Amino acid sequence: MSERSRHTYTSGVTLYYRASATSGVGFLRDLENQISGSLLTSKNLTVVSLRVRVQELAYTIALELGVSYSQKAGSIDKYHQGGSSGTGGLVAKKEMETVATWAPGDYLTDRAETRLRFALVILNQPITDIEGFTRLWNNASLRVCADGGANQIYGIEIDNDIPIPDCITGDLDSLQSKVGNYYRALGVSIVPDHSQYATDFTKSLNWVLKQEQLHDSPKQGSASDGDEDDGANVLKEGIYGVPWAGQPGAPSWIEHAPLDIIAYGAMGGRMDQTFHAIDQLFQASNRLNGGIKGSGEDQERGGEEEGQNTSSSNTAERKLILMSDESVTFLLEKGKNIIETPLNVFGKTCGLIPVAAASVITTKGLEWDLNEAETKFGGMVSTSNHLIQDRVEVVTTEKLLFTMEMRKTK
Repeated sequence: MSERSRHTYTSGVTLYYRASATSGVGFLRDLENQISGSLLTSKNLTVVSLRVRVQELAYTIALELGVSYSQKAGSIDKYHQGGSSGTGGLVAKKEMETVATWAPGDYLTDRAETRLRFALVILNQPITDIEGFTRLWNNASLRVCADGGANQIYGIEIDNDIPIPDCITGDLDSLQSKVGNYYRALGVSIVPDHSQYATDFTKSLNWVLKQEQLHDSPKQGSASDGDEDDGANVLKEGIYGVPWAGQPGAPSWIEHAPLDIIAYGAMGGRMDQTFHAIDQLFQASNRLNGGIKGSGEDQERGGEEEGQNTSSSNTAERKLILMSDESVTFLLEKGKNIIETPLNVFGKTCGLIPVAAASVITTKGLEWDLNEAETKFGGMVSTSNHLIQDRVEVVTTEKLLFTMEMRKTK
């Protein structure tokens, strides 16, 4: 394959698949096996948009891929040349546009079978929408309190039958003594991190990543004979107070790693903390998808921890979303973004904020849609726009902050 072909396909490929109306959705499983054994093994392919046509109804599914797949020579050429053109045929077509899909309302659904698996990080901000927050907390697969965030959970947990946190981490200068003692007695892992190079928010994100990487650590590389005993001790004793790696009875969420992460309470309080949370959205692609960068206590030691895998196999796409009693906020990617906005979950007000750079955007599904309009600070910024349907499409030339209000639980 030529260098030019590789470059072309790096930006994305669209697959077209035809099925009869009676096929249902079961054929997707068979299709996934077909693709994963060939096209999706390409190291150069990062995003695939799968378009399924059932009679006259077309459905698009975005598959977010990492780069841990082995190169398979000729696989892209094979599909580019085409497959069978009849029913069930699979054809690849060059396409520069990639599609990012967002469905933040799914984290709040009561339907466990369709709910996305996610980790929930709680920051130290008052929680007023108790019912809405409790639903989110109960739905989470992994629950982490950033320092004084445990104080907020303590008051709710005492009055409601909700799960206890999996971990409390940070410098713990805001953690009330009675709260720390209460959760310590219940067996909650309390992990002090006194680094001055990271906030409690960042430390909590790093803790989640470490749990995922600890699960993978026995699989990474091959230990020498002299290292085998040390590895066995690690598995037996665990790391960071959580002996999950390689253990029987490991938590079910680990099979769904990497988890999406929701940070609750990140968009309140001091303005500098709010901007720090927004900065975390920009760092998410590198920090959350490409392994843990040297930060926090790692920086103080001058590098990564011994044995820490900074190029985790968990490189598949994950999402970081900021949520509060008032709003949900996330960073749209360059290109086309499809956002599920069920109006029974979210209020009507939304905004598109060009925090990265000036951008040209086109929208569909807003009361005041934009058509190739430039947005920038000092120019036009679309705030207080309105959602008018359950799905919004945004095409942007630069990363763009999208925020919409939460519908209050009555």
